[in-house]
Amino acid sequence: MKARIVFAIALFLTGCANPTPNVTNFVPCALPAGVSATLVYPAPGSTGNTTSPAQIVIAGSGMLPPTSYVLLSFPFNSATGTARFGSQIGSVSPPFPTPNATPSFANPTYYGSDFSYLPTALPGNSTITATLNDTSNACSPGVTLGTFHT
Repeated sequence: MKARIVFAIALFLTGCANPTPNVTNFVPCALPAGVSATLVYPAPGSTGNTTSPAQIVIAGSGMLPPTSYVLLSFPFNSATGTARFGSQIGSVSPPFPTPNATPSFANPTYYGSDFSYLPTALPGNSTITATLNDTSNACSPGVTLGTFHT
């Protein structure tokens, strides 16, 4: 019993003496100043979407960081988990698959994040939230772009 108490105290003191804790401090992701972004495909609020999208399309009112990617998140499911990461965004041009949305701002720049490499589909009959995240910094949560339903 004494050995357990001594071990627990030693473990506690070792943790307190560690000047670099193993905790990452995240800050919320943010778009560049003056830039807006929105989900284009699948259209926000749309239903009956495929569970295996090849690409998610977003629009920006200006340049988005090239190190950004789209994250699709959904309620936990033991078969599918809670999220799927897309590739880093790249420029894309219309026409886009349907259902798609027209951005509310003029002169949008369109970007795509590839999801065709996914080994498993998104869960069916679920609300999917698309967020924009940036690999160049440790930000979380991402900027919400919109939701759609599978």
